[in-house]
Amino acid sequence: MDLDQALALQRLGALVLLGWFAGRVARVRVPSRAPSASRALLAYTAAIAGVFAAIFSCQTFWTLFAGDLPHYRQVERFDPRVWQLSRAGDRRAVTDRKGVELIRNEARDGRVLRVYPRGAETAHVTGYFDRVYGKSGIEGACDAYLATARRSAFAALSELSQPTGLPAPLRLTLDVRLEHAACSALAGRRGAVVVLNPVQGDVLVLASSPSFDPSRVFESFPELQADPARPLLDRALQGLYPPGSTFKPVVAATALAAGYPLATAFECGPNGYLPPGDTRRILDYEAAERVGWPGHGLLDLPRATAWSSNTYFAWLGVQLGGPALLAGARSMGWERAWDLVPGAWTGPDLVASAGRRPHGRQKAGDTARCAIGQSEILISPLGLATVAGTIANYGTVTPPRLLLDSAGAGGWRAMPARTARDVQRLMRGVVELPGGTGRGLRLPGLAVAGKTGTAQAHGWVIAFAPAERATLALAVVIENGGTGSRAAVPVARAVLEAARAAGYFPAAREH
Repeated sequence: MDLDQALALQRLGALVLLGWFAGRVARVRVPSRAPSASRALLAYTAAIAGVFAAIFSCQTFWTLFAGDLPHYRQVERFDPRVWQLSRAGDRRAVTDRKGVELIRNEARDGRVLRVYPRGAETAHVTGYFDRVYGKSGIEGACDAYLATARRSAFAALSELSQPTGLPAPLRLTLDVRLEHAACSALAGRRGAVVVLNPVQGDVLVLASSPSFDPSRVFESFPELQADPARPLLDRALQGLYPPGSTFKPVVAATALAAGYPLATAFECGPNGYLPPGDTRRILDYEAAERVGWPGHGLLDLPRATAWSSNTYFAWLGVQLGGPALLAGARSMGWERAWDLVPGAWTGPDLVASAGRRPHGRQKAGDTARCAIGQSEILISPLGLATVAGTIANYGTVTPPRLLLDSAGAGGWRAMPARTARDVQRLMRGVVELPGGTGRGLRLPGLAVAGKTGTAQAHGWVIAFAPAERATLALAVVIENGGTGSRAAVPVARAVLEAARAAGYFPAAREH
């Protein structure tokens, strides 16, 4: 029996005694002819009994239920008494999906220390546990489960029937092999990588760069806060960026669901597209890169996607209209603040920033720029990885999750399966067609579907593989890295190669 369970039994025993005393007092009766002194004594006794009843009610609630309330847990993390009860066995270890330790306890010189073997690679996921600066990441979000001190009596006593020894570790969906590959490929550049299973929602990689050493938070926290690179910011969850051309699959899916065929064509000349009522033309990337570029000519949807034609998608977005375009994005969870742990455990940690979209009445120019991932539309890397996973999962949105042994939230259908299949083929063309902007993702024996993007100098890529039966979907963003093809694609390729080495693509298929 650990400290927490002993405290729970003590509290329950006190409740039983308090209840017995309150019951005895309540059964006291005074004869009708009793002197006035006895009646005064009875009134005094009744008042005392009322106080004991109130105490009994508060203690009952505090003992049995308070520890499971989100607002209580958010305040409890700052309670110094919790730290005073801490010891080496009072906090669970944390592992990845394969049992590799991410957090463990060590007792040194009479103190309890939380040790993070993977260091900066998983710092934004594990978070930190510090007496001065509090808790973050999984240490904060799952504090009620990780801690054995100050849990509810129900939670503590439920483990008395389990085998003795150290509490079972909390297992995350992360795979440290892929996490290491992502962090190595980021190489200290500002950016993020998210990889998930599109069917189950398991988050396999949640990498943010630059990062920090969670074991040294006490010594370095002021410097980390002052660092202009913002290493404490979890870019994978809290970073919001314009998606650029990675938004074009959403536009394509909306158009296909509305009845536009793949053969829908538009003339994409060197002068681009001028939205009705606007004064600024929207040009293709090549128009700015090459003097005298003749334009793409007449493009259909597959070639416009492969070559990432701004002219085509700006025109298509205006044809669809702003409300339809944004409704298509919303159906894929664009504005969801994805919560990576079950709601009953959630603190303010490990919750992704909700994507943003333009509000109010849009002009044609606003809609055209929104259709190419510019204007006021923003999303986090986790949000965009979920969009890629929705397409890979034949139109079904699977909410992302981080806890391996907890059931994920239910999903929903964002588009017909036939529409999703068509978008998969469009994204496969980005990788395989001549001149496709994602051709750097070509891997021998593995069909990859993807889409690159560039917005405000941030380079993006989304991808999934195998293309028609995906087991992985990912999103990569490199801040101020230039085009997605040059900055983000090599990172995504490194992660896909690590995934293949780890056995995520057991057979060469579809190629």
